[in-house]
Amino acid sequence: MVEYLRADDGVAFEVSTNDPPYRGVRGSGTATIVPDEEKAVLRGLLERYLGGTDSALARRLLDPERDEVAIRIDPARCYSWDFTERMREVSDR
Repeated sequence: MVEYLRADDGVAFEVSTNDPPYRGVRGSGTATIVPDEEKAVLRGLLERYLGGTDSALARRLLDPERDEVAIRIDPARCYSWDFTERMREVSDR
């Protein structure tokens, strides 16, 4: 993926929920590749989503032989949706 972004930094993105109530954001923009030599961004994500760095996946990702980067997206266009009110009946179950 990094090779593709170096060749063409235009990106599209979507971050959304899979379960009701549906909500999210999508858009397009420009990607910038930032080295994460100390793996600080990766460590933060592992702490947030896996609860720590003790798992086999975390150890594999944090291997000193692996190069890590962070990808920053500067949005040019963004669209969001939030169907919480409309789907209140479904989400209360």
